[in-house]
Amino acid sequence: MIAEKILELKPTPMSKDEFMKKTKEDYKNKLLLTNQCSKERYKVSGNLHVWGWTDFRREINGKIIEYDAIGNIIDSITYEVEKEMDENILRKYGLTAEKINLKYI
Repeated sequence: MIAEKILELKPTPMSKDEFMKKTKEDYKNKLLLTNQCSKERYKVSGNLHVWGWTDFRREINGKIIEYDAIGNIIDSITYEVEKEMDENILRKYGLTAEKINLKYI
């Protein structure tokens, strides 16, 4: 009885072409939704202690999108912010920032 119920829930198989088409459509829809927001993204790199990264995030009022780490050392963090990154804040923490253009991801 339970096995029959599980088999009923099994998704119908999709051809490779159908799968690729659906994946591309989903990706395009996500990009359209992302590009409609007025927020900007920056990949910020530098050498800070974890508390420095926390203070920096608070000062720019940023949301962490992703990060790169080598072992327990943070290499870079991608932030989403409401406005353009302030060069004075970057200099204060000794960081560099690269703007990420969402339209071309």
